[in-house]
Amino acid sequence: MAFTVEQLLDIKRTHESAMALSRSAPEALRQKIEERTVATVDTWSYSQYLTDFDRLTFGLNTAVPGISEKNFGSITETAQLLLSKVWPTSYPQLGQAFEWHRMVLTVLTNHIRDSMEGDARAEGRQRRTPRRDKRLERWDPVEHQRLFREFLVDCTVTWYLTTHLVKSANLVVRAVHSELDPLFRFEEGLYLMHTQEALSHRVIRLEYPVNYSPSGAVTGSLEDIRARVRALAGETSSKRADDIILEDIDGF
Repeated sequence: MAFTVEQLLDIKRTHESAMALSRSAPEALRQKIEERTVATVDTWSYSQYLTDFDRLTFGLNTAVPGISEKNFGSITETAQLLLSKVWPTSYPQLGQAFEWHRMVLTVLTNHIRDSMEGDARAEGRQRRTPRRDKRLERWDPVEHQRLFREFLVDCTVTWYLTTHLVKSANLVVRAVHSELDPLFRFEEGLYLMHTQEALSHRVIRLEYPVNYSPSGAVTGSLEDIRARVRALAGETSSKRADDIILEDIDGF
């Protein structure tokens, strides 16, 4: 027996109505909360910075880190939206994961705002970490060295925060799998970090350890992170800030 499209829609509506009537008020509320939470997660996953994640992480990991104005606006907006969000108590891991991701986005946007500036030479609207040591009007070796060190500190902080950007995004993915939807990003998988080492392009999978709880430098202020980088490099030593093992910044 063949059904028309309208008949099939009627059958679907009748079935849904019968199912709705069979649910208790608490069950109906739980379903609404679940549906809205799923919608919120989907909206987050289609944010500009996540749909452009490969290019975003590659740009932040180059020798002179940079980011498009579009992606910078997206992470800024997402950080603000997550700040206002109250997550259902029925999804504790999800709420914690999104709060940690928000903290990373907030510190990253503040760092980009402080350390990068518009680059008119770049294709499209871009922000890049400037080489202020190359702008000295007259040669001053002491000032040149100081400015170059600050450039390396800025770069190292960017690279460090980019690793946490990737890890915190994947922390959210794992929480969604655990509490809401085990098929979330089933085809795409976890977010990957793209980076450049010498002349090679590397793709890296980064995650926090199992049972990870927020700790380390990102829980402090941006200046705290910069101070850790300076201390690890040594203000007067020959060690460069870009030689620091990024994981050491957490454990300093």
